[in-house]
Amino acid sequence: MDPTTGARQHINMGLRELGKHTEVIRFLPPHPKKVVASSPRCAPTTGFLGWVKTTGLWGAGRDLRDALYNFREAWRLVKEIENCGCHLAYVRVHALHPLPIFLKCRGISVFLEANGLQFASRKARFRSWLSWLYRPFERYTYRNADHVFFVGSYGQFWQLSEDNWTEVENGIEPELIQPRSSRIATGNRLRVVLLARLMAHHKGHILPAAITRLPPRIKERLEIHLVGSGLEQLERDLAPLCHVENHGFVSREEIGKLLKRMDCGLIPDCPAYGSQMKLLDYAASGCLVLAPEVFHLKQFFDGKGVFFFKRRDPANLAERLEAIMMGDQSTDAMARALQTHVQQQYTWSAIFDRKWEIISELMPASK
Repeated sequence: MDPTTGARQHINMGLRELGKHTEVIRFLPPHPKKVVASSPRCAPTTGFLGWVKTTGLWGAGRDLRDALYNFREAWRLVKEIENCGCHLAYVRVHALHPLPIFLKCRGISVFLEANGLQFASRKARFRSWLSWLYRPFERYTYRNADHVFFVGSYGQFWQLSEDNWTEVENGIEPELIQPRSSRIATGNRLRVVLLARLMAHHKGHILPAAITRLPPRIKERLEIHLVGSGLEQLERDLAPLCHVENHGFVSREEIGKLLKRMDCGLIPDCPAYGSQMKLLDYAASGCLVLAPEVFHLKQFFDGKGVFFFKRRDPANLAERLEAIMMGDQSTDAMARALQTHVQQQYTWSAIFDRKWEIISELMPASK
């Protein structure tokens, strides 16, 4: 897995934090293959082979191939886990894998960490006559686990009748939480940062569309700082409108120093139920956070200092930017309130301490 991804960060922190409470044994494939993810619906469209790859028949064959591999891999892992005498398995849900079901059948307690909708991600990649099975399979996996930790608000999506799930956030390293010495938008400038591995669901085009609506006196005082990857086109779109700087990829070790120089962290758009690690990064550095009114962010952060705008509404985003610049909001108080909330609730240690409370309560006394 790419070590720069949020998923890898969550896994690494989970191993570290769970290891404070119990012995953790990692189980990995002996020779993990490097997999290059294909773009959604990407397949040759020329010739007979290209036509076949666009059909549900080809997708069904791919599903059967992957199912066979996953079943063999799951059985191998179950035997290894039993041989090591493990009583509990903490599994990050991945690609409709049967491992959690196999473990339950063998009497091992199963705790799942689920981030995103696995069935939706697979459907987006290719057509398959078997795609109607994805969602019930994923739901069955959650229903039969001892407990599911949904990262984000995905528990609200699934609405399981079983009382076996909790919604959690991602986390932040405590060392990244640093006090802010300067006020927001000092020096007659507003420094807005967008931290992203830019993808279609981020709706990056909303930002230039909003800035176009700002009066010239506001645009000339605005700085946009882009941090991450895939931001080149957005940089070109912003360049005629305001000052823009593309910092490219910045390591976790350096991200705090850069964000501390910023005033406002922006989330243009995001999945309705998904957690946003960038929000925690922004808050840790004392930035005001400007975010869309999506279900998860409203559920977890409403009244906690986030400055919300109407989702996918460039005009409303422009209004919010102008309000910050004109001093119409208590931006410093909002930023401090959010930073305090994150520091108290969303460090990795705090998150996994709460998870361990649930795990320890559900483990049978005999184990």
